[in-house]
Amino acid sequence: KRRGYLWICLVIRLLASCSYGYSYYAWSGQYDDLYLRAFFGFRLIGCLICSVIILVMQFWFGEELLNLVNRFLQLFRRMQSLTNSQKNRFGDRAEFLLMSSKVFSLLFVFMAFRLMLSPWFLLTLLCDLYTSVGTGMITHLCFVGYLSIGVLYRDLNNYVDCQLRAQLRSLNGENDSLRNNPQPKRQAMSNLDKCLYLYDEIHQVSRSFQRLFDLPLFLSLAQSLLAMTMVSYHAILRRQYSFNLWGLVIKLLIDVVLLTMSVHSAVNGSRLIRRLSFENYYVTDSQSYHQKLELFLGRLHHQELR
Repeated sequence: KRRGYLWICLVIRLLASCSYGYSYYAWSGQYDDLYLRAFFGFRLIGCLICSVIILVMQFWFGEELLNLVNRFLQLFRRMQSLTNSQKNRFGDRAEFLLMSSKVFSLLFVFMAFRLMLSPWFLLTLLCDLYTSVGTGMITHLCFVGYLSIGVLYRDLNNYVDCQLRAQLRSLNGENDSLRNNPQPKRQAMSNLDKCLYLYDEIHQVSRSFQRLFDLPLFLSLAQSLLAMTMVSYHAILRRQYSFNLWGLVIKLLIDVVLLTMSVHSAVNGSRLIRRLSFENYYVTDSQSYHQKLELFLGRLHHQELR
């Protein structure tokens, strides 16, 4: 069933891309301006390249992508279990604002078209919409992925800074009580093990995510930046201040800015934990536990997101 679904997606995307390429080429042929025709040609090639990238990722990396999504979901479940949080939510107000801005930028794709009742126009519009949304899908996926990494790092950092640090600090000066009741010590070390595992798993998921999406993201961003440059240059040179032209530039700029902010949040989250020092807190007299804490701190220095 899954293989059949992939073939259906392949046929639909090929038909949509062929129809989009033919209609786009025919439409751009009515202009005599070589600059405009070059812009349309570059945009057409960029959209088709992004469509091919999506097909390659669907067919050759489908299982890997599915496993990556499952690992993200598993990390969120483990994080909720560690922090004993009863709320099922993704991030906070900052993430809500970024996601709302992303939805607004996606809605512009629908606003940019002028609707007509011609069957040929509706077919062309549908293919154009399908291809245009698919072209930016790589950027949208990377935005969600890096935003998820940032949320995971932030939640885990908050837990380590507040709860785990308090648990380790409470062990200091309680040697006699710990001998009679070792439960707090075991609980603190168990939570330390869980945090070590989660930091390691977030790092591994981040590396897998970057390995899959770095090259497609580079090509998608290159296509977007080229389109922004050519549209802006044409609009300024020809003094054409239409809503569609500048709206496209603003939409692409919003996508790039949102992606940059999501990457920034993920990188900052991976660096913040380096400021959370445990070296002055008593853990236990056991040498193995001290080695575990040193291992924990050492890994955090090497697992910074880049």
